[in-house]
Amino acid sequence: MKKNNPLGSFQTTMMLGILLLFTSTFFLLFAISVQYDLDLSYLLSEVTKGARARESFRIMLGFCIFLICGIAFIITRLQLTHFREFKKAMHELANGKYETRLEFDFKAPSEFHELAESFNTMAKELNSTELLRKDFINEFSHEFKTPIVSIRGFAKVLQSKTASPEEETEYLQIINAETERLSRLSQNILMLCKIENQTIVSNKIKYELSEQIRQSIVLLAGEWEKKGINFDLRMDEVDFIGNKELLEQMFLNLIDNAIKFSPQQADILIDLKKESKDAVFRITDFGEGIEEEIKRRVFDKFYQGDASHATNGNGIGLSIVQRVAQLHGGTILVDSVVGQGTTFTIKLPIIT
Repeated sequence: MKKNNPLGSFQTTMMLGILLLFTSTFFLLFAISVQYDLDLSYLLSEVTKGARARESFRIMLGFCIFLICGIAFIITRLQLTHFREFKKAMHELANGKYETRLEFDFKAPSEFHELAESFNTMAKELNSTELLRKDFINEFSHEFKTPIVSIRGFAKVLQSKTASPEEETEYLQIINAETERLSRLSQNILMLCKIENQTIVSNKIKYELSEQIRQSIVLLAGEWEKKGINFDLRMDEVDFIGNKELLEQMFLNLIDNAIKFSPQQADILIDLKKESKDAVFRITDFGEGIEEEIKRRVFDKFYQGDASHATNGNGIGLSIVQRVAQLHGGTILVDSVVGQGTTFTIKLPIIT
């Protein structure tokens, strides 16, 4: 727990200075009244008439002014010390040292502690953004470089004509799979770049969501039929106004994601309901689930919880899903239990 000096705020310092001024003036007048055996009220009106009283008044007033100026100088120097610390931290942050943190001792005014908290929060956010940028560049380079290197390697082998017919067939299949992977990656990146800078959704039309979801399942038939997956559909007819192309991409990514992480012969539950003024879509797979640490980053660009890359993906799909939901004024939540499965829930406000 951070300790703040109760006498450390600027307001308190000003009040103490004013109180000190009045107290010093009172004692000055009181001392003069005692020295010359004068009534204090009489002194207030007559203090400047006598030469000796005037001289004493000037001396003691000068002493009080000197005392107050000295205290003000000390307080100002202390405040400037804190400002210099803040200035140094700002320079370090401006030079790219995002790990810089600002801390004041308990003697510093409470405003400086609040300033330090805000500064540290800003530095942490900038540090996270910088790490995310570096991760994005590294992952982007890796995702593009890997299939290109693979295609080039197998193409050279085929060009050398040293492979057997069976090997040639296998290599051609690998090349075809890697080109499809590059194609998907390019499409996803183009889609993400398009919608990340988009603030207004255009081309909105009114259509029926459950029908679009059924069409999305049909489009992915080649994927789920290979794994023998069954779909349990519990959908109401919900009319919605939105960009049909973007929402189709959102549903395709979520369904494809559920297929990839479902075991053979598994079920996938899809639920669509109208709840109050929202269209609520839920998709549940019964795979291995997501660990808590992975769940916190599941919507980050290029982040893949499967570090081995055993599953086909590039870590962009869920970023697109989240952004499409946000563009339509909606939210997305993920709930998962390790060993039991994962549920993604999207709420989209229905515009009437």
